[in-house]
Amino acid sequence: MNARLTKIESGLSAMRRDFRSLRKDVSIDVQRVETRLRVLIEESRAETRTLFDGLRGMIERLDGRLEEMNRSWKTADGDREKALANHARRITTLERRVR
Repeated sequence: MNARLTKIESGLSAMRRDFRSLRKDVSIDVQRVETRLRVLIEESRAETRTLFDGLRGMIERLDGRLEEMNRSWKTADGDREKALANHARRITTLERRVR
């Protein structure tokens, strides 16, 4: 019986050593994964910042173009209105002469 207990105890000791070694290996792997994840997250942040900075610049350029188009349309619309008013005056003047 004593020999069986000794054999079981030695088996348990070996299992404890294996478990400690495994726990140490897992801990090292977890640390590696955490480090890699931190690097990936930081890279993602930098890429996201770059993307949004590019988008912001594009939106600002589009906004500037739209403002310029709006100014040119207002100018063209004003010129058209002036031409129509001038045309209406000339027609009215001509119609008055005919009577």
